[in-house]
Formats: sequence, C-alpha cells, structure tokens
Amino acid sequence: MYGLDGTQWAGLAQLNLAPVEIQYIIAGFQNPGSLFAASPKLMGAKYMTTRADNNLIILKNASNGAVFVKSKQVVTACFFDSKITPASANVAAQNFAEYLKNIGY
Repeated sequence: MYGLDGTQWAGLAQLNLAPVEIQYIIAGFQNPGSLFAASPKLMGAKYMTTRADNNLIILKNASNGAVFVKSKQVVTACFFDSKITPASANVAAQNFAEYLKNIGY
C-alpha cells in the first residue's frame, strides 16, 4: 500500500517499488494513456499496460503481473505470478480497495 503522495504504508521487503516507480503509477491514474505510451518499470522489470483508468491499472510481464487500485487515500498494489490468474488478482485488489474506501481510506 502506498499513500497518494508515494510513501509506502505497508508491504513486503521483496516487493518494494522505487519512489520513481510508484510515482509513475500514481501519475498514471491522472493520465492513464501515458501508461500505454511508455511501458512502466517495476522493481527494474519492464511491464506492459493491459488496462488503465482513473481507479485501476493492470500491468503484465510474461506470466507475472501487477494490479494497482486507487482508493481515497492509498494505492493498493497486488503482484501476481503464474500460479494466480490476473482476474483473481484483480478481484482481490479491488475488494481490498473497496474495503479501504468503506472505512475512509
């Protein structure tokens, strides 16, 4: 989880995004088209944008991927590998973001 200012609120050590990476994603919520124009890099790996709008960003890298969902105060990041379907990761990330919205985050 990252605040809308890019500060990390919670996460795992092995899934830390560099400040420039999360700032790029956060800016992508304001201008989703920019994510299609230049492939985002996360933890040094290049990702292809498969979906982007003002509240949801889905990225893919071979069998890995990431889902970012924006709520009122935070961006929830959900990373997945070949053992999890992109649809399952999307549902999990959106359900958690909805929970956060409902409690004011």
